Amino acid sequence: MMRIGLVALAVALTFCTHVPPRPDGRVFVGGLQNLYCVDMACTVYRSEQPNADDFVAMQQRLGLKAVVKLNSAIEAHDRLPGGVDLIDDWILPPGPIAITDKLTCVRLHEIVADIDSAPKPVDVHCTLGDDRTGLIAGLWELWTTSQVIHPAAPYVWREMIAHGFHDKLYPLLVDAFADCSGYDPRKDGAL
Repeated sequence: MMRIGLVALAVALTFCTHVPPRPDGRVFVGGLQNLYCVDMACTVYRSEQPNADDFVAMQQRLGLKAVVKLNSAIEAHDRLPGGVDLIDDWILPPGPIAITDKLTCVRLHEIVADIDSAPKPVDVHCTLGDDRTGLIAGLWELWTTSQVIHPAAPYVWREMIAHGFHDKLYPLLVDAFADCSGYDPRKDGAL
């Protein structure tokens, strides 16, 4: 009886490719600790910088087909397995000079359009997966053409903060969210 149970478990693990999310929404694949589904269908993920092994694990377990890279090659290289597309949408690290006239709402719309047109599933990442990635994931939720129901900007803001967005450290990213979403969390007391 014990042997039948072990065989059934082995068969189930062999055919199981779905990675269940934790109650806080995180999905653990490879060594990634900050990997989340952005949408209910898990076609868009957000994460910190994956290493080569993480990309292979994401391809095998999640079916990863594309990566939208928000950090520069100076910060880290993406070593992608064959069959995974790279879309390089570099944004300066968040800091006092992170949001300049080069990172406008038009540019942020272009990045969201890149996510929309990328083969799915797609991973969006920067170095830590918190601030630049949080901003882009939040704006994608508001602007994407692939979701029928868009969450309200205050909900998206709360979700960004819950996933590690450092609003106090990077006020210019807060400015970008407010300017481009029409929702200013400072005026709502959400900071």
